[in-house]
Parts: sequence; C-alpha cells; structure tokens
Amino acid sequence: MNPASSPAIPDTPWAYVKSLGPGIVTVLTWLSMGDLVGSATAGGSYGYALMWAFVGCLLVRAPFVSMVTRYQLFNDRGENILSAMGRLHPWLAPLLFVCSLAQAHGVGVFMLVDAGDCLTKLTGVGSIRGWSVFLALLTFLVVFRSAYLFLEKIFWVLAGMLTATFVTLAVLAGPSPAGIAGGIFGFAMPVAKGSWDPLLVATALAGALSGGIGNLQYAYFAQAKGWTTPAHRRVQQYDLFFGILVLIVLDLSVWILGVETIFKEGLAVTDLSSLWPNC
Repeated sequence: MNPASSPAIPDTPWAYVKSLGPGIVTVLTWLSMGDLVGSATAGGSYGYALMWAFVGCLLVRAPFVSMVTRYQLFNDRGENILSAMGRLHPWLAPLLFVCSLAQAHGVGVFMLVDAGDCLTKLTGVGSIRGWSVFLALLTFLVVFRSAYLFLEKIFWVLAGMLTATFVTLAVLAGPSPAGIAGGIFGFAMPVAKGSWDPLLVATALAGALSGGIGNLQYAYFAQAKGWTTPAHRRVQQYDLFFGILVLIVLDLSVWILGVETIFKEGLAVTDLSSLWPNC
C-alpha cells in the first residue's frame, strides 16, 4: 500500500477521533480464532480469575509496537523498520521475509478457506475453493494498489459490527462487574481444573497476544495513513491505544460468554465443540 499524502495534524478532540484508523486495522488483523478460543477456554475453565493475564499481555504489547512506530517517525534517515533491520545485519531482512512468507502461508491459507466456507454458506452459491481464490485475488489488488484509506473504512465497519455483537452478547449473558474487576486487578492464579492447567492457559494467551511478526504491521499502516513525521506522534499514540482498547473489549466479551455459559453451568472445556454447549 502506497503512503497517503501527509494528513493535517489534529487540533481538536473531534479531529483526533476522525484521524483514528491504523490502530483499528492493526488489531483486527491481530484478532484471530486463536485468541478468541483462548479467551473462551480461559473463561469457561477458570471464570474471571485469569483476565489479568490477558489484559497484561496486550498492555505490554502496545508500548513495544508504539516504540517501533516511534523510530519510523523520528529517525533522520527517513527509513522504515525493514530498512533499519537491513542496516543492522544484511541477513535480517531476508530472514524476516522468509518468516513472513511462512507465517502468511500457514495462517493465510486456513483463513482463506474459512472465509470461503463462510461466504459459500452465506450466499448459497459457489464453492469454498472458488470463494477462496476470489478472496486471494482481491487481497492482491488491495496490497498492490493505493487502497489503504478504503480498507480503513471497511475495517471501521467490521470493528463496529464485531463490537456491537460481542458486547451485546456479553451483556445479555449477565456478567458480574465485581467478578470482572477482580479478574483484571486480582492477579489470581486458580487451582488446576480439568484438561487445561491455568499456567498453560496464561502462557498460551501470552503467546497468542504478546508478540510475532504482526507487531511490525502497525508502523506500515501508520505510514500508509501518511503519518511520517514527529508531529504525528501524538495522534499515533492515541490511535494505537484506542485500537488496543477495542481489542480488549472484544476479547473480554468472549471471555465473559465463556464464564457465564460454561463455567457457571459447571461444564468442562475438553475440546472445541464444548465451547458451544448449547449449539
């Protein structure tokens, strides 16, 4: 995606709100079945007790991603992150390329197939393979054309739909405000129960939420937005932490559903099908 022309620096609260975007795009690319299943599993197995591990992982991730983006905004060479890595060692950029390609193939193929399956069922026409190929071609068109601002608008719509859906379901499930507060600030480590050790669940959440090549995406989305100077630092920080807040709300909503529909019913999480006991 080619960088947009440098946008005006926001000077009012509403201008800041209208400028937000790369953070939403980034966190929705981070959001996957891995952390949704992990949140539902943790809630269904241990109630609210491990929420602190989830929130902590994201709060550690946000400053790291912000520091990476800060380098891109402030360095006097005008270089991006990949160029900086290439200066540190000539093999870093090729290594990152290979790792990115492997991750994109391993994760992307499953996502394309899943999306193709969903579209086949939603539309009632075509096949999973046909829809998957169509989505792959559409992805290439988005990546190799100056389509970032259009993509940002689409992601705002998706974020709104996901937030409205997940939060509504969580509210209808009847969550405990005191339980949520205790789970986030209590730092409790519950006793092992069933198939999932709490330390293993916390470690899985840390692996799914804290790191990976995806941490480098935000800097490039900010560049595509046109945020390329130190003057854009403040709006970039607000944007990133707003995106992280949205991700916390989405995942904790799924966690609450796990607590209220599985844990409080005395059920056990043994496999994926047990996450939806009433389906």
